[in-house]
Amino acid sequence: KRQLTDAAQSAREWGIRHIATIIEQGIHEGSFRPVDSLAVAEMLLTASIGMAEQEIARGETRTVQEAVDTLMGVFLHGLAAKEQT
Repeated sequence: KRQLTDAAQSAREWGIRHIATIIEQGIHEGSFRPVDSLAVAEMLLTASIGMAEQEIARGETRTVQEAVDTLMGVFLHGLAAKEQT
């Protein structure tokens, strides 16, 4: 069981580092505002895992695209309504 825990932690850390790299690239290119990329990467990964765990627990399924759209919509645009033009 300890090996599984270590392997899971290593996979989590790997994922966080890679997501942080993408965020840092977006910051460098001006697509994202400056943020703590490791903290945001950890939030994104944690939210993704939480969504998957809840779907499994409820016996629900959604497409990968639906899950990505929901999660990224909130992360990239927040909860604010679109401005009326």
